Amino acid sequence: DRDSGLRLKFDLPVPGSEQRLVASMNLEGSLRKGGGQERSPSHSWEPILLGKVDGAFEGCVGDKTFDIAGRGYHDRNAGDLALHRLGIQNWRWFRISFPDKDLVLYLLDPEDSSAPSRNIAFEVDSQGQVQMLEVVSVRHSKTAWSWVGPRWPTRTTVTWSSGIELVIVHENLVDSGPFYQRTLVRVDGEEQGHGVAELVLPNQIDRDMERWLVRMRVHRQSGRNSMWLPLFSGPKSGRWGRLFSHWAGVRPNENQS
Repeated sequence: DRDSGLRLKFDLPVPGSEQRLVASMNLEGSLRKGGGQERSPSHSWEPILLGKVDGAFEGCVGDKTFDIAGRGYHDRNAGDLALHRLGIQNWRWFRISFPDKDLVLYLLDPEDSSAPSRNIAFEVDSQGQVQMLEVVSVRHSKTAWSWVGPRWPTRTTVTWSSGIELVIVHENLVDSGPFYQRTLVRVDGEEQGHGVAELVLPNQIDRDMERWLVRMRVHRQSGRNSMWLPLFSGPKSGRWGRLFSHWAGVRPNENQS
């Protein structure tokens, strides 16, 4: 058995602040052994670090410190085409941790309504061994509204080939935008688990009407930044003060959207 890890160090400026983010992230676990890989001529996806992964993220911003530890997971995507050119209408990803295993789901609905959905599911045990699962059907229900993003389901029911149903409860919507949503999820029943679900709408990415909004939130190391950037970057507290301080120190026409 091979063990491996992912180790990252951060020393980054915090936009709209004189402070820096100084942190480290470490993942220790087993490399994937067999299965769990999807490739096509234009795109590939595969998990890398699986099975009894211990993760830790710690650091500080000024005098504010943080220390987070828990289960970890690492996968990757790569492709020759942009995401919004892959012909995917909805891209849903779930990772749910149970006491002795992890469940990962990829539920892909094509833009072509006559084409079948592509549903990928696998379990990973504590040693990193991958077992593929066959999905018979997926049903999303009890939808709720979000202010800027699409409607999102509060229940996702997955039926396996064995006839067993897995009911995933979306508890909280924690991130929402025109093409991306993230929810915290749980599974009740004989097996109880908690995790994260993501929804990506590829055909909503990089639309002309939203590019000016994206520029307001993206910090560029070189070149001009939006005059509204301090409102969307850095710690939540003090954002209005940073914005007004930034405006006071900006010369006319120095930073424009």
